[in-house]
Amino acid sequence: MKTKLMLAWILSLCLLLIGCSGRILMEDRNNEGLPVLDPEDGVAKDISVVLYYRLTGEAYLVPITRNISVRANERAETAIIRTLLEGVPQQSLSNNVSGIFPTGTDIVEVALDSGILYVTISAEFLDDSSVESVRQAANSFGAGMEAQELAQEAIRLAEEEMYLTRQLGVYSLVNTLTEYADGEIRVQFLVDVEGNGQGERLSTGDLGLSSRAEGEDLIEPLEFNPEIVVNAERILRCMLSRMVSGQFEMAYVLFLEAPVGGVQKPTYANFENEMLGLGNITGFEILSSKENDDGTASVWVNLDFQKADGQLCRIENCEISMRKEGDLYKVGYGSFKSILEAA
Repeated sequence: MKTKLMLAWILSLCLLLIGCSGRILMEDRNNEGLPVLDPEDGVAKDISVVLYYRLTGEAYLVPITRNISVRANERAETAIIRTLLEGVPQQSLSNNVSGIFPTGTDIVEVALDSGILYVTISAEFLDDSSVESVRQAANSFGAGMEAQELAQEAIRLAEEEMYLTRQLGVYSLVNTLTEYADGEIRVQFLVDVEGNGQGERLSTGDLGLSSRAEGEDLIEPLEFNPEIVVNAERILRCMLSRMVSGQFEMAYVLFLEAPVGGVQKPTYANFENEMLGLGNITGFEILSSKENDDGTASVWVNLDFQKADGQLCRIENCEISMRKEGDLYKVGYGSFKSILEAA
């Protein structure tokens, strides 16, 4: 009898163990679809990222490679946005790039869903105090027609700059984040207008992405925009445009600091005097360009030039040499000056 009872107890125990084993296998099958945990989650780390800052005073973005710190339990994308909002990197190129985002602009939320990264930033992004300052100053211009025209022009230029800054801010985020993700995402830009933690889609006009006169289409998820990124040709276009308009100080920073052909870039005061001593560039046409693997570039242009004695001439198909200094192509001063001297 005891033997039979012992056998029955052993049989029951075996059945119980088989049942437990069956439940374990079933639970394993149900968990097959769970994501694998990243062993680096929750650990602070450094990553290398291409960040896009504004070329000072111009309508282009400059790509700058930086190592940034991702805090423990922070999304890499959040760390990237945080770094952009902090402003210009402390390096030798800082005199050629500028921060884009108004003081106080902060991250509200970053979320990824179905290949779209939703980025919500605070209402400070829409700061319009620069325009309001100009508007208030314009009240002192006087009541005459000429004074009023000057006031309206000042306000127009201030608004134009504000909307350009917003456009560059949007694409600073979009280009940086999409390049980091190898183009596998699009970015939906949102602003917490009411300060309640809820992001809103704004019109493309309000963000400087289209003319406000063209309508109020809401912003859609955006991809990388290559047309807003500097290259050798666009840098030269900026430099020549500043020369034509007489803004020599803004042209000056786009020349190489290092000597080219044995000619050192002069001080700013001497630069302006030397350029004016040769004459004035009154117009230009960019024909073609070539960027080389060694960081040099050539851009071929036609220049309309008025010599110091008043004689007008056209310099056709001249080659302007450029070279990378840091992350930015710049014009060789010596070679550019020789072109004007030979006119």
